[in-house]
Amino acid sequence: MGKIFKWIGIVFAVIIVLSLIVSLFSDDKPKAKSEETKTKEETPLPGSTAYNNQEKGRLENELKSFEKPFVDSAYQGSAISLAIEGAIFTDWANLIKKADSTNDEAIKKLALTLKGKVSDLQVKQFPKMRREYADIMAKKVWENDVYVSIEDPHSTVLNITGSVFATNKNISDIQQKISDDINWLRFKDVRYRWYKGEDEYTHYDIKSLSDADVVAIF
Repeated sequence: MGKIFKWIGIVFAVIIVLSLIVSLFSDDKPKAKSEETKTKEETPLPGSTAYNNQEKGRLENELKSFEKPFVDSAYQGSAISLAIEGAIFTDWANLIKKADSTNDEAIKKLALTLKGKVSDLQVKQFPKMRREYADIMAKKVWENDVYVSIEDPHSTVLNITGSVFATNKNISDIQQKISDDINWLRFKDVRYRWYKGEDEYTHYDIKSLSDADVVAIF
């Protein structure tokens, strides 16, 4: 399967570059020097009242978004969709971390409230994301007689079964290729068997974060 999310960063980079190009050439007339200066002057400096108001506004908008149900179906069906959901949690984590570094108590309070809501949502979503990951993997490898399943109530154990895992080298190779995915999705254990129903298995104990931990994923 490989590191299915390694190339997603490239995709996002291309999208960002294209959006920048569009914005750069949306107006083919060069800006006057005074206009450029004005734009720079309108950018609030960290710690200024304008900057703090901007941060408060961002936090308040994100908190308001929690008033509506989180539509997770929009992030299912493909590796890219799943990665986008992960990116949303990363954006929240970065916003909260940035707010925590300020000296404004109102901003810190808003960030703490947002952190609690994000943490609660992660506890609900990460088990679903792990199951989605297993489904995506299963569809990619079934033609090679490899079977993927999820175990335990919180979906933290990933079972991968196939005759190719009769050798330790194949197990090691696959584990290296999916290790990044396993960590950011916060699996706790990956178990390899070479036939269904085998009692013994080779497993990797993963020291990943808990679902409640609000940190940047990517």
